[in-house]
Amino acid sequence: MVSSLKKYKGIDMFVSLARRIPDYSFFLVISSSNNDIEKYFLHAQLPNNIKLIPEQINLIPYYFNASVVVNLSIPDLWIETFGMTLIEGFELGTPCVAPDSGGPKEIVESGKNGILVNTVDENAIIEAIGHILGSRERYVEFVKNVFALRKRFSVESSIKCLIQAISDV
Repeated sequence: MVSSLKKYKGIDMFVSLARRIPDYSFFLVISSSNNDIEKYFLHAQLPNNIKLIPEQINLIPYYFNASVVVNLSIPDLWIETFGMTLIEGFELGTPCVAPDSGGPKEIVESGKNGILVNTVDENAIIEAIGHILGSRERYVEFVKNVFALRKRFSVESSIKCLIQAISDV
């Protein structure tokens, strides 16, 4: 997960997921300094399978090594208007788990390139992650669908849309 250090981004849920799924490794790249991260988690008992990573200039290695990108924004506190982290993950072929509201609904084809969930339902999130990673064949299908979708967000696709919009004027 790549996120700002805000409660409404679902950071506490991410930590809870790490506790409940000890067989997976969880990486939380936070756009904050080590000092701010230490303050936020000062009284938290973090599980051994989670690694907190301070602000990074280059996110590519994190997306590349991820099996699933999660966006756990809490809709009652924050409506994710686009979901840039999802697009960044898609660029490297990574399926996602994302909120079933706001912008992610426009880019995630639930059950194909990711799964949309109620991000306050921890069991639903665990189920979604398990579904994506549950079998090699299913995971490969998700990845193929991610690569097919990413063409929609390419520079070439944007240029075609711009040319179409100009010609319609």
